[in-house]
Amino acid sequence: QADELIAQGTLLTLQEFKDTYMTEKGNYLSDTTLYRTRATKDGKNYLFAIDTIPVSDTPIYIRGRVTTDDYAGNFYKTLCIQQVFVNGSDTPQQALRLSVDAGSIGGLYQLGQEIMIRVDGLAIGRYANQPQLCLPSYNNNIYANKAEEKVGWASGRIPIAIFKARTTCIGMPDQSKLYYETLKITDYNSILDLEAARSWDAKLVRIKNVHFTGQYYNNGTPAKCTTGDPETDQNAN
Repeated sequence: QADELIAQGTLLTLQEFKDTYMTEKGNYLSDTTLYRTRATKDGKNYLFAIDTIPVSDTPIYIRGRVTTDDYAGNFYKTLCIQQVFVNGSDTPQQALRLSVDAGSIGGLYQLGQEIMIRVDGLAIGRYANQPQLCLPSYNNNIYANKAEEKVGWASGRIPIAIFKARTTCIGMPDQSKLYYETLKITDYNSILDLEAARSWDAKLVRIKNVHFTGQYYNNGTPAKCTTGDPETDQNAN
């Protein structure tokens, strides 16, 4: 079924999809559709942005294997997918978040399940600088913490009925096909450029030989943890 759908449309890799449709400022910002007030600090880099994708007579698809579940961490109403060694690329893996309005979505799309999604008519945006397949959503929660910074348009969740109608499962879940890049902490903790950081989001990595130093940061300066009772000593090891 997937091959038949692809033959009738256009299949983009995850990186091609982001490069084609995701712009810095997005196409949703206007005098009447304002982003949340902290979308940008400098007017150049947008942490929050939305690019809508026009409906196409020729369907546009992306595909990838699910890398998240409800046990591995806090992926609330979110799936992440990866593609590996795509079209001879020297990039080991490409990755993307999918923002879907469904709790326990890992029960529907399990870890290792390959899926294909029709994306025209949806949107690609960034939420806290994290690229994701989404739909525009307006936040007017005046009771939120620092609500004045959060009112406005941002990338929001795709209703589950829409997502299911656009998504095709390919084969059965196979966790053995997930790819983990082996990295050192220094390979990425010096990346301070906001645009460069986006290509790392949602990737699977493995860091070997990690150990805790027994230190904490005291106003930016490393200090030794104490051996006190952690219920009463916030600096206990």
